[in-house]
Amino acid sequence: MVGATVRDIARLAEVSPATVSRALARPDAVAEATRRRVVEVAEQLGYRRAVREPLEGVRRPTGTVGLVVPDLNNPTFASLLKAAQHRLAVRGLHAMVVDTDRQAETEIAMARQLSGVVDGMVICSPLADPADLRHLARQTPLLLVDGQADPLPSLTIEYADGMTQVVAHLSALGHRTIAYAGGRVSTHAEAQRRIGLEAAAAEREVTLIDLGHFSAGVGGGYSAADALLTTEATAIVCINTFVAVGLMNRLAQRGVRVPADISVVEFDAATTNQLVSPMLTTVAPSSGAVGTAVADAVIQLIGAEQEAPRHRTIPVELSIQQSTAVPPTTG
Repeated sequence: MVGATVRDIARLAEVSPATVSRALARPDAVAEATRRRVVEVAEQLGYRRAVREPLEGVRRPTGTVGLVVPDLNNPTFASLLKAAQHRLAVRGLHAMVVDTDRQAETEIAMARQLSGVVDGMVICSPLADPADLRHLARQTPLLLVDGQADPLPSLTIEYADGMTQVVAHLSALGHRTIAYAGGRVSTHAEAQRRIGLEAAAAEREVTLIDLGHFSAGVGGGYSAADALLTTEATAIVCINTFVAVGLMNRLAQRGVRVPADISVVEFDAATTNQLVSPMLTTVAPSSGAVGTAVADAVIQLIGAEQEAPRHRTIPVELSIQQSTAVPPTTG
C-alpha cells in the first residue's frame, strides 16, 4: 500500500495506533503475539521503515494512566483509587485522577483532555453516551468500570449475586418484607442491583418494597428512613454506607432501634461500615480487590494482551455484623 499510515496498520492488525507505536518502537512493551502481528502487517503494507524507526506523529508512551471517577468524596472511589495507584506504581506507572462531579458532559470533556497525555484510561461508573466512549477508545486504550459500551472492555462488580446473598441472609433471619433505598437509576450498577434484588426476593417469596432512588449521601438516608417508616418492612438494603448512616441517624431520632426494630444492610466497597455503631452488615468485594483488578486490567489493555478477557467480574462477600437481627415479634 502506497503511503500506508500507522492507522492502516492498526486497523488491519486490530489494535490501537498507540499499540502499533509501542510494538514497532518498543517491542518489549507489548505481548509477543501482538508484536509479531503488527510487524507482519507493517511489512505487508510496505511500512518497513517503521520497524526500525520511531513512528512520526504517534505519541510516545508517558507511563501515566488516567483514572476518571464521579465523586472523590465517596469513600468507595477513594478506596478504589488507593489500591489502583499502589498497583500501578509497582509496575512503574503513575495515576492521573480527575473528578467529574457526576456530570456526563464533564466526564467526556475531561476524558478527551486526558487522552492526549496518558497511555490508557479508566472511567468508573460512566455516564457519557456509549458512542462518545467508543470514539474515545479509538484514541486511547479505555477500560470501563461498572459500565458497558460494547465492544469496549469492562470490569463490573457482581451486584446481582450480592443481592442474592443479602436476601438469603435476611430471609434466614425471618424477615418477610424488605425495603430498598436505591440510587441513580441510569447507572449500570443500580440496574444490576435491582435485577438481583427482585429475582432473589421472588425466589425466597419475600415482599420487596422499592422506596425509590435517593442521593448517595447522608441526606438521602434521612429521606429513605422517613419513607421506610410508612411501610411494614422489617429490614432495608441501602446502596452505600453514607445512606445507611443517615438512615440509622434518622431512625434513632424517631425512636426506632437498629437492629431490634429494623435490620440494615448496605452495599459498599468502602471500609467505613465498621466506623459506625452498630457496625453495618455489608456486601462488597474484599478490601482493595476492585482497585487492584482495575489496575491489572488497564495494564493488560495498554500492553494489548489480546488473550485477556474483554469483560470481567469481581465477586462480592457478605460480612454479617451488628446491624441485622431477627425481626421484632408482633402481638
